[in-house]
Amino acid sequence: MARHDQLFKTLFRTFFDDLLHLVAEDLVDALDLATVRFHDKEIFSDAPHGRRSELDLVAAVQPRGRKSRTETWILVHVEIERRYRRPFAARFWRYYMQLRLRHPGSPVFPVVVFLQGGPRGVVDATYRESVLGRSVVEFSYRSFGLSGSSAAEHIARPQPLAWALASLMRAPTWAPSEHKIACLRPIARAPLDDARRFLLMEAVETYLPLEEPEQLRYHRQVETDEPEIHTMELSFPEKLRAEGRSQGQRQMLQRLLERRFGPLSSSVRERLDSVRDADELLRLGDRILDARSLDELGLAG
Repeated sequence: MARHDQLFKTLFRTFFDDLLHLVAEDLVDALDLATVRFHDKEIFSDAPHGRRSELDLVAAVQPRGRKSRTETWILVHVEIERRYRRPFAARFWRYYMQLRLRHPGSPVFPVVVFLQGGPRGVVDATYRESVLGRSVVEFSYRSFGLSGSSAAEHIARPQPLAWALASLMRAPTWAPSEHKIACLRPIARAPLDDARRFLLMEAVETYLPLEEPEQLRYHRQVETDEPEIHTMELSFPEKLRAEGRSQGQRQMLQRLLERRFGPLSSSVRERLDSVRDADELLRLGDRILDARSLDELGLAG
């Protein structure tokens, strides 16, 4: 789960404007997205057990047309859940209450993204508690169930984040190779910087793995009919070559590793610095997309 958490935290942080357009289209016009700032860590103790919980993503944004920079910030809290489970709503409410206590002047807009299961698409959900038949708690939040959403509809959207998320969505009329190509095609054609393009491509590679027959079909089609995708898939090793045969390679490789696995520990950076052979650095770059861990790359401490 840690790998999924890190990938989605990075995706949502990098494409936060896109995320708001996907899950809060009704609110986005009222927000000044130029003011977005992220809270690095929001950690709570789960009473009475004392277990520590770190929230996945908390962003502060000011309303559009604010009169001063000291005006109330709105907090957007996003939780990423691998699978839908009913007890989640109670936990989400506790997170909400603790955020409100910690930031008493800031209203909170809570969002949960379910990678598998949950209500289909973007819906408003409510958690309720009652005592002797009388309602005492009604907590509303926005839910986005990816696996029940339409891949084709999201690939047609203008937000690059939607193209990557479509890799987790249903595409009943497409073969897996067609699904993957449909997700990668707009990513390859869009005017994106290398880091953003790589991050989107990495999400598709992670959530649309192909079995060998489909993989062969995919490669044949890409090589013959999808030149933009073919060029994109070859471009990152080429970027390493273009940046030089020493420090430039290492810096680019470190950026790609951080995009894939999150912040690198000092021991991993030291191991990377110890690789002096330019061809070995290039081989590491070639293997990044397929590796499931830093250990597979020989970089874990």
